[in-house]
Amino acid sequence: MAVEATSKAVRQGFVDFFAARGHKFMPSASVVAVDDPTLMFINAGMNQFKDIFLGTRKPEYLRAVNSQKCIRVSGKHNDLEEVGKDGYHHTFFEMLGNWSFGDYFKTEAIEWAWELLVDEWGLKPDDLWVGVFGGDEKDGLGRDEESVEIWENHIAVDLIVPSDADDRVCKGAYVMDTATGEIHTILAPVTVLATGGAGKVYLYTSNPDVSTGDGIAMGYRVGARVANMEFFQFHPTILYHPGAKGMLISEALRGEGGVLRDLGGRAFMESYHEAKELAPRDVVARAIDTEMKASGEDHVHLDVSHLDSAFVRERFPNIHSGCLEYGIDITTQPIPVVPAAHYTCGGLVTDLDGRTTVPGLFAVGETACTGLHGANRLASNSLLECLVFAHRAGVAAVDAPRPNYDDVGDWEVGDAVPSDESVVVSQDWDEVRRYMWNYVGIVRSDRRLVRALRRHDLMEEEITEYYWKYLVTSDLLELRNIATVASLIIHSALLRKESRGLHYNSDYPSEDPALAKDTVLSRFASPLAPVGWSPQRSL
Repeated sequence: MAVEATSKAVRQGFVDFFAARGHKFMPSASVVAVDDPTLMFINAGMNQFKDIFLGTRKPEYLRAVNSQKCIRVSGKHNDLEEVGKDGYHHTFFEMLGNWSFGDYFKTEAIEWAWELLVDEWGLKPDDLWVGVFGGDEKDGLGRDEESVEIWENHIAVDLIVPSDADDRVCKGAYVMDTATGEIHTILAPVTVLATGGAGKVYLYTSNPDVSTGDGIAMGYRVGARVANMEFFQFHPTILYHPGAKGMLISEALRGEGGVLRDLGGRAFMESYHEAKELAPRDVVARAIDTEMKASGEDHVHLDVSHLDSAFVRERFPNIHSGCLEYGIDITTQPIPVVPAAHYTCGGLVTDLDGRTTVPGLFAVGETACTGLHGANRLASNSLLECLVFAHRAGVAAVDAPRPNYDDVGDWEVGDAVPSDESVVVSQDWDEVRRYMWNYVGIVRSDRRLVRALRRHDLMEEEITEYYWKYLVTSDLLELRNIATVASLIIHSALLRKESRGLHYNSDYPSEDPALAKDTVLSRFASPLAPVGWSPQRSL
C-alpha cells in the first residue's frame, strides 16, 4: 500500500509539474531526437526510438533521427484515434513514475523535455502533448536541417582505433556504400554508436532485420568493455507464421482474459504461477519455452475466442486485422504464438554521459549498458537510455579533444576477392540463430551452453576465414557482428552460475547473493573485470 501510495504521489507530482505550465495531456506518437553536426552517429535501426514521445500539434517542429542503415529526418505522427485502441495507455508522466533509477533522472528527463520544446523551440504549452508507445518508423523524410549530412544506404564496417598507438582512441569509422561496395574513411573526434539491439542473434525476434548488434560488436572489437550480455529480454508472444516478421501480440490480450494453451487445448499457466496468464513477462516466456521443449512443438496458442467477438475487434483492431492478413480470425481461432528476443539489457559499458571505455567513442540507447536495467528490463527505462543519455552524450561530446589523424590509413582490401559462394553466409546466419535459440535462449543449462560454445567456436573460425578471404558485403558484416554478439552472450551466461532476472539456468535455479554484480567482458582484459557501478560511477 505504501509503494502504491508513493507511486501515485510521484505521478501526481508530474501532473502538477506540467499542469502548472498549462500542459494538456493527450496521446501522441511522435518521435523527437537531437543531432549535433560535430558528431558522427552510427545509427542502424534504433528500434527503441519508437518509444519516445514529445509531441506537438505542429509537425514542422518535429525532428527525428532514425535509421535503417542510414540516417533519416522525419516529422510525422500517427493518428490520435488509433494510438489508444491497442492497449497503449501509459502517458509520459506515468512512465516516468515507473522509473526505478532515482529522482535525479526523472527530474532531468522532464526538465530537458520542457527545455527542448518550450525554451529552445519556442512552442507554447498549449501546443504540446506527451504520450504513448507506438511510433511509426516509416515517417516521411525531411531535408531541412542544413547541419545534418545524411548518408543513406551505408553500413559501418569497423571503428578506426589504430592498434599501434600508445593510447587507444577512436578516430572515426570505415563505412561501406552498400550500392557500390566502396569503403570510405570517415574521421571524427567523437563517434556515437546508436545501432540499437541485437535481437537478430536469435531465431525469433520482435526486432527489425537490422538489429544485429553492430555497435556492440564493433565496440568490443576495439577494446570497449561490454557488460551483462546474458540479460536478454524475451517478449512472451509474437505471431508464429512464416510470413509474419516480429508481429507482437500484445500482453493486453492476456490482460483481457486471453488463455495460453498447448496445441492440444490444455491451459498450462496455472502450473507455473498463481497469477496464470498475468504472471510477469519473464515467467510467461519461460513457461511457454518449457512447454514447447517438452512437447517438441514450435509454438503454443493464445486463445481469445471465448471473449465477445465485437469487444475483441474494437479493443484490438490492429491485432485483429493483422492476423486476418495471415488467415487467422482471432475471434474464432486461437493465435499461434512463440516467445521472441525483444531487448538487449547489456551492451557497451558507459558512464553517465555516454562515454565508453575507449576515448572518443560514445554509445547511447539499446547499444549501451548504462545500468538502468540491471538484470531485468522495465520498459519505460529505455526512454531514459534514448532521450536523457543521448542528450547528455551530445553535451559531453562538445568538449572532446581533437585527435591527431596522421596514423589513420584508408581501408585496405588486400588479397580479398568477390565471393562466389554467398550461400555460406546465409547458411551460417541461420545456424547461429538456431543454436542460440535452442541452447542460449529463455531457459539455459550448463550442458546447453557448452554445446553452444563448441559449435560457435567452429562457426567463428569459419566466418573469420571467410571475412578475410572475400570482399565484404552488408550480409557478411552483419553475420560477423551477430557472431561476435553471440559469443559475448554465451560467455557471459557461462560465467553467471545462478538464475537472476532475465538469465535463467536450470542447473542454478536460485539467486546467489555473491553474484549480485555485473558480468563485464573485455577483449584486452580478464574475462570478469571487477567493475562495480553506482549512478555516480566514472570509468
